[in-house]
Amino acid sequence: MKNAGKTNVALITGISGSVLALGVLTFFVMIPPSLARAKKKSQEGRAAVLVLNLDLASESYRADRGGYPDDAQGSGSLSRGLSQPGMKDAPYYQFRPEDLDSQGNVRNPVHPETEFVQYRNNSARLGDDSLAHNKAGVDLWCKDADGLETGLRNWE
Repeated sequence: MKNAGKTNVALITGISGSVLALGVLTFFVMIPPSLARAKKKSQEGRAAVLVLNLDLASESYRADRGGYPDDAQGSGSLSRGLSQPGMKDAPYYQFRPEDLDSQGNVRNPVHPETEFVQYRNNSARLGDDSLAHNKAGVDLWCKDADGLETGLRNWE
């Protein structure tokens, strides 16, 4: 009977170790996808705020200058236009160095190394532009975490 007590302790210790190992395994299996989703949502939130802020800044630019920045070089043209001082001697939008690539294109916060915010000045187009969403304004959009251009934009 002396060994039976040791066997029970060993059995309980073995079960406790298995439960602990299962808990640790569950943590490492369940938490990383949750963290990845949270990171994706955070990046998409930053991109949505950036698109909104660029839209507001381009409206201030238009109010002061009578038109939007040209779009000959996409978001590079936008960043150069919005970096100019406005009526209050401050830029329309203050870009951080990491917001722009070496040509001045506005990086997409979701994919900063490979994607850019897209910019189209629709008011500068003559006639009907079937691609335009904000016919008398500007369209701003960028790819979301899944690579789609359907959710991060300044139109519905």
